Amino acid sequence: MSGRSNTETVARVAAMMREKETRLVTIVAADEGGGEMELIYVLDRDGELITLRARGRRDEELESLSPAYKGAENMEREIIDLVGLSFHGVRGGLFLGPGDDPPLRKDDKGA
Repeated sequence: MSGRSNTETVARVAAMMREKETRLVTIVAADEGGGEMELIYVLDRDGELITLRARGRRDEELESLSPAYKGAENMEREIIDLVGLSFHGVRGGLFLGPGDDPPLRKDDKGA
């Protein structure tokens, strides 16, 4: 699957939200295995759904959309808990406690 870097995508989403009335619907994360992650940002602009895809590594700290859109913080916290990603300036703990393993993370073999 193709996609931009997380930093490029977050900048593009933030710009879209500033220039027109664009609403963040959700952020979806998928563990592609082998440490590769895909993020899908779903936006709504005047009833049209727009999706932007980003790629990242599971072990890198990703850019957060929450400075541009406060509602993104809980979405990112959910992603932290469920797949174990890390976003700059955002803490997990929405669903899981300290030491709990992310339930949707694939093992290192990509299985």
